[in-house]
Amino acid sequence: MHTRKRIPDPLLVVDSAVSCTPVLKLWPELAPYVEEAPTMDRLTEALSRIDPEHPLYPEAALMRAFYLLQRDMHEEVILQLDRIPTSTVRHRGISLWLEGHLQEKQHKAREAFSLYERAYTILRHLPGVGGWLLLTLDGLGRMSYVQRDYATAAMYYQQALSLARTEGFRPWVRVLTHNVGVVLQYLDGLHEAERYLQEALSLAQEGSDERAQALALFHLAHLYHERFRYYGLAIPYYECALILFFRQGMPELHSRTRSGLVRCRQALDTLNVAALVGLMPIEELEARYTNSLLAHFSETPRPEAYATSTGFL
Repeated sequence: MHTRKRIPDPLLVVDSAVSCTPVLKLWPELAPYVEEAPTMDRLTEALSRIDPEHPLYPEAALMRAFYLLQRDMHEEVILQLDRIPTSTVRHRGISLWLEGHLQEKQHKAREAFSLYERAYTILRHLPGVGGWLLLTLDGLGRMSYVQRDYATAAMYYQQALSLARTEGFRPWVRVLTHNVGVVLQYLDGLHEAERYLQEALSLAQEGSDERAQALALFHLAHLYHERFRYYGLAIPYYECALILFFRQGMPELHSRTRSGLVRCRQALDTLNVAALVGLMPIEELEARYTNSLLAHFSETPRPEAYATSTGFL
């Protein structure tokens, strides 16, 4: 009998590498301005005072557009992009990425994908643009995912992850391992998805990022519950995710996690009852739950121990 795959809404669970990108990964030339301006407001103000004839003006204008975009000041971003000189190939590629990210923030996935694709054709041939190339691949993966083209999303995300490992920036690796793990669930790469999500959980724990930990726990719970049918293993992952979503003030995902936990407990109760009344041989119950669960626990960190060690329970 065919069972419908329950996979969470892509708009809720795929993160963006933009959120953890340090400025100097993108604009090393502007280090003096960054060092002198400790806040975003002061930095954008300092950048706006750079003379248009100054050699660093295009970089400063692009950085200012980047910051305005993160603050959802879309009209100001459009005005800023109109004033940015794109005389060099590098500036044109970055400008296309900014235009694509603006379209993404306005929920225009196809337009964003097209602009990211154009940026990629430019940036992939240039030296010294690793950060921009990574953000472009990340955007292509995310827009493919939103449009449910999961094979393409996996391809771009894995390219981005490979580049992130090369760049040696662990927050990028954390975001991208999570996203690869999510996408692979759609392509039935379940054991690979588990491996990536466990790595994302470990990296989120290292970085004390509770939101990222909650998302990884939620996806692992979903994977063990809906795909592997390891109900006993899924339950503690759901429980830990539930705590963190509550602490992070994320009511929709808190509600989805609670719903998953209830269904998982009901499924486990059904198995136990079926075995007791003879509808399911006890050997089948053990194969589906006890034996496979114990074998799996020998390779997988127990979330109870993980949560207790970091003060979540």
